[in-house]
Amino acid sequence: MNYPAFFKSDYTYLQKVKMEKAWYLLREGDMSVTEVAGEVGDTNISHFAAPSNGSSTSTPGH
Repeated sequence: MNYPAFFKSDYTYLQKVKMEKAWYLLREGDMSVTEVAGEVGDTNISHFAAPSNGSSTSTPGH
């Protein structure tokens, strides 16, 4: 996969893309955090709702 140089791996790039989609869905839609997690392919809601790498102090639902 060709990803921007500032991402360390395909995984971090895909996580960023998923989180951007999740933020959009939460802001613009009427979906719950659980529904958004499923929509972006994250089956573990506790991992989805927690800040992933310390770069943000808020969770997707806030």
